[in-house]
Amino acid sequence: LRLSGIGIRLLQEMMKDERPIAAVVGSEDTRALVPRLGWTSLGSVRSYALPLRGSALTARLEARGIPPTLGRLAFDVFGRHWYARRSFDRPHGGEVLRLTVPGDEVAQPHFSPKMTGPIPDPSWLRWICQHPASGQVGTLYFSLRGELVGWSTWRVTVGPGRLRHGAAHHGMILDLRVRGEDPSLYRWALGETIETLDRLNVDRVNTRAASAVLEPILVRRGFVALGEGPVWIWLGRGAGAPAGPLELRLDTADSGLMPYQEKWP
Repeated sequence: LRLSGIGIRLLQEMMKDERPIAAVVGSEDTRALVPRLGWTSLGSVRSYALPLRGSALTARLEARGIPPTLGRLAFDVFGRHWYARRSFDRPHGGEVLRLTVPGDEVAQPHFSPKMTGPIPDPSWLRWICQHPASGQVGTLYFSLRGELVGWSTWRVTVGPGRLRHGAAHHGMILDLRVRGEDPSLYRWALGETIETLDRLNVDRVNTRAASAVLEPILVRRGFVALGEGPVWIWLGRGAGAPAGPLELRLDTADSGLMPYQEKWP
C-alpha cells in the first residue's frame, strides 16, 4: 500500500475538518509530504522502554552474537532487580482505584496544566478499553485523602507482538497524568502503574512523553530512550499555533493500537 496514495487521501480527508490535527510523523515519505500539504513542524516527542524480563532483549542479544537463552537468564537474575524493583512511596492517605474504563473526569484541565496538547478524550479511551481486539486494558485512579490527583491507562497485548523487540507480552502506558505535574505524584503514579504491569508478566513497558517534568522521572526509573519522533500539526482554518511543544502520549495517536490486528471485530 506504500505507493497506492491511500495515506495522502486520508490526510486530505482529515484536513477538511476545521479542527487542528497533530501527528507524530515516522516515515521519510510522510515527512517529505506534510510540509507540502501545509503542515507545521512543532518539536518532537520521545519514546521510552523499560525492560522487565530478559525475553524483551532477545532480538538485541541475537544481533550482538550473544546466545538469547544465556542473555535472558542473566537479565532475569541480575538486571530485573535493577529495572523492576525500584521502590516508590505511596503518600500518606493515598489510595489506588483499579477501573475497567476511565470516566469523564480524566479530561479535567488541572491534570498536567503546564502541557500544550490535546486533552485526553474519555470516549476514545473507553473505546480502546472495551474493544475486544485491544487486549487487556485498564485504568488506575490515584486519590489523596479522597481527592483524585492523577490517573493512568495501560494496555497489554499477548502474542508475537513487535517481533523486533522480542516481546511476547508487551505492556504500554497509554497515558499518565497528575495534578499540576507534581513530581512526587508522578513518581507514585508511575511506580504503581509499572507494578500493575509487572504483575501481568509483561516483558517490557513502552510509553511516550515530551514533558520536562516526567521525562527525567522516567529515566531515573530505568526507562531507556528509544528515539524521537517529529511532531507536525495542521492548524485548520483560523487556528493559531500552540505556544510550545505538543505533549502527545500513546493515546493521542495510533501507537496505542499497535501491534495492529489482522482483523478487528
